[in-house]
Amino acid sequence: MNSNQTQNVKIAVSEPAGLGLFGLAMVTLVASSQKLGWTEGLSFVIPWAIFLGAFAQLYACLIDTKRNNIFGATAFGGYAFFWFAVAMSWLIKLGFLDKA
Repeated sequence: MNSNQTQNVKIAVSEPAGLGLFGLAMVTLVASSQKLGWTEGLSFVIPWAIFLGAFAQLYACLIDTKRNNIFGATAFGGYAFFWFAVAMSWLIKLGFLDKA
């Protein structure tokens, strides 16, 4: 190979919409399970909100950013931080930040 030649490498990034929409749908179902009377207490819902609702959608936001999909990045990023805020408000309600 000649030293004056350049080689282009394209990194393919998968479509994150499935993960983001799955995260939104599942955490909404789990959060609604309290309203339906299927579950009791916030401690069951908080891990779902943080990991599937927030982190999965934040990951989908970052992947959409790499793909230059501004709408998907904005939507998934907004929902990610929404679920972080909801989980934090539930943790505060449970006394997570109270003094010992």
